[in-house]
Amino acid sequence: MCEDCFSIIEVLENDYCPFCFPPKITPGGKTCPSCQKNHFLDGLICASSLENIVVKKTIHLFKYPPFLKELSRHLSFLIINHLKLTNNELKFRNFIIAPIPIAKKRLSFRGFNQSEEIAKELSLFFKTPVLTNILLKIKETFPQVSLSLSQRKENLKNAFYCQNPEKIKNKTGASPGDLLLFVADDRKIAASVLGQLRLHLAELLKPE
Repeated sequence: MCEDCFSIIEVLENDYCPFCFPPKITPGGKTCPSCQKNHFLDGLICASSLENIVVKKTIHLFKYPPFLKELSRHLSFLIINHLKLTNNELKFRNFIIAPIPIAKKRLSFRGFNQSEEIAKELSLFFKTPVLTNILLKIKETFPQVSLSLSQRKENLKNAFYCQNPEKIKNKTGASPGDLLLFVADDRKIAASVLGQLRLHLAELLKPE
């Protein structure tokens, strides 16, 4: 991506509740108290908006043919800039990063997991580990973009599996709140994917 294109991308200066519409500003992208009643996700951070044509095209070229893997550096830079603007940069230095897995068929077709590539770049900046061998996608799912909220929840039900929960426990003290789950997608889809994983991990990591 050239510097001119990158310069016209607006980095969001606030974080918002992932479920409120219209979006409500919340510190660190936390799920607001009213939305916590119906959702399991702690919060969601978005660096920019898909309404920006450059962002939309960049993500499309990253996730779909020609699969420009090198765009992970530019997208990770947007995230880092957003965390700096919202004063969240230091908070994530104590986390571990777990990129959301994709199905083997999709991985074979694309050649890489887009979330993992960005997670690697973030790991270098934050000097925090990336755990790529704990989360698996065990069920083929339909594309989330074409589904309603209820259909998305059902589509993702039992789609993921944590094969090494002890690795998370050893690093986070059995607290899923210390684990940064990472997915490269739009706000609504990311919230539905991360919410299902958060629910699964909370059950695995609850104190015995």
